[in-house]
Amino acid sequence: GKVKFKQGSRHYHFGRVDIDSYWFNRKWNGDFSPFICGGSSYVLSSRAVNVITSHYGFDEVHNDVVYEDHITEDSMIGIILNKGGIEPTVYDYGVSRQEDRDKEVVPEIDMIYYINLDYRKDRRRHMERILTSLKIPYQRKSAIRPSFGDLVYTKGKYNHYFERVVSDRKPWIRGEYKDRFIGMMGAYISHIEVLNDIKEKGYKRVLILEADVKFNSFGLNTSKKYIK
Repeated sequence: GKVKFKQGSRHYHFGRVDIDSYWFNRKWNGDFSPFICGGSSYVLSSRAVNVITSHYGFDEVHNDVVYEDHITEDSMIGIILNKGGIEPTVYDYGVSRQEDRDKEVVPEIDMIYYINLDYRKDRRRHMERILTSLKIPYQRKSAIRPSFGDLVYTKGKYNHYFERVVSDRKPWIRGEYKDRFIGMMGAYISHIEVLNDIKEKGYKRVLILEADVKFNSFGLNTSKKYIK
């Protein structure tokens, strides 16, 4: 992934957001902190998880306020971690030598979680094959697949998560983006449940992976010095 260390344009989002968005043609004037750009993978320490959850909390956060304070989730996480004295570090997990790939290593990681949809048994086999060879404790998290009713109805199983969604995004669940929106909510809920399990069990060093990841022992071993 990439870390953005220099302040960019405060008008970058112009022409990239919907006309009914709070940020439509509105300049962002918030603080700047180094952050990991979108599309990158994160390795979060337990300290980083605690900094993030204690700043807003999963249950108390008022998303409309958060939405008006931050232009992107990437920069928001960067700002929160910076206030906690944490800055992102980039590491390339690529492996170029066959002998490195063949090394057997046991990194100092407490637990690996991988999130997997129940019907994607092919990806489950893929993950089990990779993780078993790494000889590190791991567990599967069944990915959440909420229904329309689970999210929208007051007594729905995941309605409390839906209520946190910023107001101008809620209509998506009834429009052309319905399936994509429900999928995004499922990923969101799945990751929150994993983070809650990490906190409950007191793990110190954890990796959270999705079921299509490609990983090996060399990359995992070299990453351990960045997990604090």
